[in-house]
Amino acid sequence: MALKEITSRQNHFIKYAASLKERKNRDIEHSCIVEGRNLLKDMAGSDISLRFLFVSRSFYGKEGAGTLLERLMQKAGRSFLIEDRLMEHLSTTESSPGILAVVETKAMGIEEAEVSKESFYLILDRLQDPGNLGTIFRTASAFGVTGVILFTPHVDPYNPKTVRASSGAIFTVPLYSAGNADIPCIKEMKSKGMALFSTSSKGGHLLPEWPCTTPMAVILGNESRGISPELRQLADKEIRVPMKPAVESLNVSITAALICYRSYELRFLAKR
Repeated sequence: MALKEITSRQNHFIKYAASLKERKNRDIEHSCIVEGRNLLKDMAGSDISLRFLFVSRSFYGKEGAGTLLERLMQKAGRSFLIEDRLMEHLSTTESSPGILAVVETKAMGIEEAEVSKESFYLILDRLQDPGNLGTIFRTASAFGVTGVILFTPHVDPYNPKTVRASSGAIFTVPLYSAGNADIPCIKEMKSKGMALFSTSSKGGHLLPEWPCTTPMAVILGNESRGISPELRQLADKEIRVPMKPAVESLNVSITAALICYRSYELRFLAKR
């Protein structure tokens, strides 16, 4: 399987990949850019399909690149060898890693989120920081979260910074999109036995005493404004992380990590 060479910035595939630097084009095309050896190495061993693969001449000549390229080319619809200057044009980082892919994205509607006996969802209310969102997806993957529900308006989940922070988990943990008009869907999930918790800095169950049972979902709020009243009033109970009084709150991704670990500990480790 050969790499087709591209030398012009005016090439259709180059122009298409470059357009995905903008959110509006990612939304329209349902595709995004993924770059870097480590990220793509993980994807090579997954069932994620690549639309296009771009390899710079300098990366192509690196020791040990052949095996990875062979695996990625088998997954890619089309594969291209491009000049280093073109890779710099496509790259979303200050220093291009020399290998980049266009990957299809998939965000489902909240109505597709199913409630089963073991369900554990994170509901993220209007998160705006790409690093926080990516870190939460990586944490969700590590601790067996069923899916992540994003309430709008929120940061683009396929922002390059989010993709990098998630270490690719943004493509493996089911993602559901929702807005205030979808509040009835949350109520329907609760009617199926799903317990709903909201995080709090003032009241509720302390995390070490959290009555964690599935199915359940936990709501985490916007970095500066917290959880909206519309979502908070749906919660059955609140949970909070114990900390020194001088500290008002934690970063939302840290809070999510503590909650996910505690849930994992109670759902899986305690049963061993």
